[in-house]
Amino acid sequence: MWSVITALFRVLLEVAYYWYKQLEHYLITPAFDPTTPLKQQLLKATDYEEWCAIAHQIDSALGNDLWRQTPGSSKYDYKLISTRLKQLAAARDEENASELVSLLRSGLLRNLGSIANSELYNRSYFGTKLLIEEYISEVIGSLEYLADTRTYFASHQAKLDFLHDTRQSFGRSGLVLHGGSMFGMCHVGVVKGLFLQGLLPRIVSGATVGALVAALVCFVNDDELLPVLNDLPHALACVHHGFSEPSDSTGRRKATTMVERILSAEYPPELLSLAEHVRLLLGDTTFEQAYLKSDRVLNITITPVTAKPHSIPTLLNYLTTPNMTVWSAVKASLGTGTLPHSTTDMNDIVLMCKDYRGQLKPYTTELVTFLPANKAIYGDDRASPYTKQAELFNVNNFTVSLARPYLAPLFAGEQTYRGRGGWLPRLSKVFKLELQHRLRQLAKMGMLPDLVHRVLVDERVQGGEDVTIVPELESLVKDILLDEDEEEEDANDEEDGPDEASENDEDYHDEDVFQNEKEMDTDYYDEYNSGTETPPQHAALKLTHREDDGHHALRKRSKKVEYYIKTGEHSIWPFVSIIWARCAVEFVLDDLYSKALRQKY
Repeated sequence: MWSVITALFRVLLEVAYYWYKQLEHYLITPAFDPTTPLKQQLLKATDYEEWCAIAHQIDSALGNDLWRQTPGSSKYDYKLISTRLKQLAAARDEENASELVSLLRSGLLRNLGSIANSELYNRSYFGTKLLIEEYISEVIGSLEYLADTRTYFASHQAKLDFLHDTRQSFGRSGLVLHGGSMFGMCHVGVVKGLFLQGLLPRIVSGATVGALVAALVCFVNDDELLPVLNDLPHALACVHHGFSEPSDSTGRRKATTMVERILSAEYPPELLSLAEHVRLLLGDTTFEQAYLKSDRVLNITITPVTAKPHSIPTLLNYLTTPNMTVWSAVKASLGTGTLPHSTTDMNDIVLMCKDYRGQLKPYTTELVTFLPANKAIYGDDRASPYTKQAELFNVNNFTVSLARPYLAPLFAGEQTYRGRGGWLPRLSKVFKLELQHRLRQLAKMGMLPDLVHRVLVDERVQGGEDVTIVPELESLVKDILLDEDEEEEDANDEEDGPDEASENDEDYHDEDVFQNEKEMDTDYYDEYNSGTETPPQHAALKLTHREDDGHHALRKRSKKVEYYIKTGEHSIWPFVSIIWARCAVEFVLDDLYSKALRQKY
């Protein structure tokens, strides 16, 4: 049955993808575009610096650099921004601190004069109007000047009050990791890309697989984060996740393809390994302990099904549930029965907390079933956990990572039509909004099939503006079919049995390989959880047994994880300009306030 459905699905994918490319070529591609080779190079850029260099060449060829140099535009109030820029620059040149304070406290808004309008960041491939960039840089310079001045503020506390009040007025940013049952590893790349550009918010929230990644990110501090993310492909390749694999009637492992996993809502092996990796890393860490260690606010959304409404909060963090263990919250977000049998029973999830003696105890004595967090349907936006998050942490700007590459043509439409005017970009945006609205209506009425709801519907983030990042795979159909071929090849290899060398080598057993890896993993996590060292390169890199089929499987899994992480990292590069424009002032305020706070104590 599965083989018939899989074959049919493959044919439909190939046909749909072919006609999509034909329609895109007909509607979008001009007869001759001299920048086509550069755009192809842009997709293959290996780092952000290379991407920027190519983007500058494209902008120069298209005349976008002239558009950036021209202040005027109907998309924002350029006269207001120009006036504010001149006032700030004059006050700083005259060292008039009182005027600077007055200007910053009375008009420092994230979207002043519509400078955060997304349409201002879809024309050029790199940056936006130079007037906007100069204004933001001048605001940052003015804040740094006031933070360094020793004569204006009557006391250090007065300076702290100014920075605190300005920071509170400006608002905070949050990163939301949405979706990802198949491509959740792309979230890791998004986090890595934002961190490398200095644009990773301190407030991170996640649901289902996004909760796994959010928990990992909010468990380590800034010095540890990049080594942990860089080491993740090797770590996951060597983590024996302990989850049972699907098998047929003979007990032999089935070739579970990507298509079958999508239809049956199963997780691929790399995400099962990520779950085990996070479980071992977190241990019994609570939300409050994670916050004190990383200085990042972890938010995990859950959907409890209980006879007592509102007995369990749907948004878990260090304020609402400070003593709850992070791992039990992650399990609840994934949902009851979503993972196959393992040492961690997903069929009987209990939220665990630490009491005043540090002993674990259940959060509630009631037996609770948890739906996957992405299945939540809220009749009122005020009931959404993201609305609660905005209220608790003053969040008015969201960066949303949506790990659903098959939606990239829809959600990234504005990025696809960079530099193009006319009706096509507007039509794409209207179609996207209308489709989202109708799908949410059907979901609220319970008329949407579970598969469609899981694949296409995401909860709307309330509380502020948002930038939605959707990783776009080089060729989704090719990736899915390639994944199927690799899975089938693995299954055939297992049916054929080990090669002669493996059979004749009495010292080698596949079970022993994974057992050795598991023992080394345990030592690694125990050392790290004890706080004795920063995560080193994973112990698996020190394995000494020879090349064999086991190592081939590990290398292939590592390569797949690296591919998804790189895809996620690449997906944020077109959005760096708009994220910087919305967040740069906020992050400088955070740094200045933290520095002033340390100086006081």
